[in-house]
Amino acid sequence: MGLPPGFGPPVFLLPHMAVARTPYLLACLLAIPASAATHWNWEWTPSAGETARTASVCPLKYGKTWAYTVEIDDGPASTLAAAALLASFHYTEAPPGLPGGTPRPFVGSAAVFTKRVGGNTTYVDFDDLRGLQASGWGVANHSYAHTFSAATPATPAQIREDHYWSQTVFAADLGRGRASSHFVYANGWIGYAGPTAGDYSYFAEFGFRGGTRAGGTSPRNLLAPTCDVRNFKRSNLDGLDTANPLRDLTAPTPGDFFVELTHSLDPLEGSENRNAWTARLAYLETTYGAAGADSLWSAPSAEVFDHAAAARVATVSISAGRVHLTLPDGTPGAALTLKLTGIPLATVIPPPPGGTVYRSGSTVWLTTPFLGQPGSPAPFPRLVRRYLGPVQDLVFDPAVRVAGVQLHQQGEAPDPLSITLTTAAGTHVFATVAGLGSNWGDRKLFAALPALAPSELPDATALHVTTNKALKEMAVWVVDESVRRWPEWQAEHFSPSEITAGSADDSDDPDGDGLANLLEYALGSDPRVPSPSASPTVALEDGGLVLRFTRTPAHPDAVLSVEASTDLSDPTRWSLIAQSAGGAETISNGATAVTELGTGPLTTVRVRDALPVTSGPRRFLRLRVTR
Repeated sequence: MGLPPGFGPPVFLLPHMAVARTPYLLACLLAIPASAATHWNWEWTPSAGETARTASVCPLKYGKTWAYTVEIDDGPASTLAAAALLASFHYTEAPPGLPGGTPRPFVGSAAVFTKRVGGNTTYVDFDDLRGLQASGWGVANHSYAHTFSAATPATPAQIREDHYWSQTVFAADLGRGRASSHFVYANGWIGYAGPTAGDYSYFAEFGFRGGTRAGGTSPRNLLAPTCDVRNFKRSNLDGLDTANPLRDLTAPTPGDFFVELTHSLDPLEGSENRNAWTARLAYLETTYGAAGADSLWSAPSAEVFDHAAAARVATVSISAGRVHLTLPDGTPGAALTLKLTGIPLATVIPPPPGGTVYRSGSTVWLTTPFLGQPGSPAPFPRLVRRYLGPVQDLVFDPAVRVAGVQLHQQGEAPDPLSITLTTAAGTHVFATVAGLGSNWGDRKLFAALPALAPSELPDATALHVTTNKALKEMAVWVVDESVRRWPEWQAEHFSPSEITAGSADDSDDPDGDGLANLLEYALGSDPRVPSPSASPTVALEDGGLVLRFTRTPAHPDAVLSVEASTDLSDPTRWSLIAQSAGGAETISNGATAVTELGTGPLTTVRVRDALPVTSGPRRFLRLRVTR
């Protein structure tokens, strides 16, 4: 779509487009490509002589040459003290050897198994983990129960149940609707990845892109042709002492990623283990960090793995006053660093919102904002935690399909336990055991899914559980009946003959309201009832463009991307600034602010563009929906 010569005042570009009366065109375009790439652009005012330019994607963020992280296994409460210790050592955002970079702390990942999070005071709880995430740490999935090993292997059904529930809880409590993409092998057992050696089908099914273990067979160099981040080696530093604080530490080569693990970093000031870690981290900082060559990038394992994957498939081009990055749809979310050469000294390239710019002569390192989505989609069938509280009988109105019950145990529970459901057919025994024995923190799981299909679960109007003073809390998870994937949504709104005739296709608009079916699906409107008010709106607020739209978390196939551009005539100039995928929250990809209101079937999303419209070229916003 192009603009006529001399185009000035705002106009409607689409039938249901909202336009504010300002000197700048505010456009909300609704696009539904069958498949497309994600684009990101950054523009500046070129200077004379800006001709001999090149652009490339750096293998590691900030142009660093190698990466480093620490994984604290099992979620001990001492993880918080470990994080504080690491945070006292730094690298910078500048490329190696370039002074003046903003300091960044060393960080790592808390590898937690779900049944033990918050189980007692010796373990971190979900609030602790969310605080770690806010400080730049990652939280890795370390299984639900940490039960299986080479000595005690599991059946495929047991592994699938463990992954399903750990990812479900992770998405609900830590991932803002997204599950983890990184798995730390419990007991180092490779069987969590797939049923046979070299088979990663369980990882693929449950969204794990990377996996680390002490027995990993992949080389630690991310640039090596044989590198496989699904079986990545890490160094076990349990028992580190001052006699050899640099144990297993060798000189890094470009592309290396050092992953170090410990089950506990002693929080006691002056202890042997803490002194050893302090000496090790000080060596890394003074040799490779902010006080040395500054060649080190410290980030959680998931972030490093996703960056490496995105950097491999990204393409970049440069022209006068503009760099253009392209990522195939489905690429893991990442903030990428672009190296631009041949930029005249007279050319000023400002940092993008959410990114950085560093320069040495005619070479510029430009780091983008985070583009795309963190983590992985939550597993199917989707569940919702219907109840969390004291162990007690429950009544459900309307009826629900109970998928699982968690019981938090603190003490001796020798008596028989039963969980029964009241259904139209009578009493249904959900679970029964002779006794739970002695335990001080586990959340025991009694699950019907994923061994059964949701359709095999009875409609329950009540739940009865035998009580015991050792059982402190109960969580009841039920099938989210509102969730409809695209084929289910089509079948719900269209007859088989209409589907065959194409009336249910992505781009068809049977109610004639200007919203094609895929847009109706994403926005939560009815494709058979005209609903022009469901169209996104755009307005000028406080000097910036604001796009508002609704989305429904119940339709997880839809990917809603908010994009901005300065030129409607060039489809490659659209840049991602915010995105929601898999039914999860909308994530900022460079927007100034993203807010969501509502917890019901519809959520209202407000995205504010980071660039003001008080100067510079005109600015356009659109909502692109794909699936």
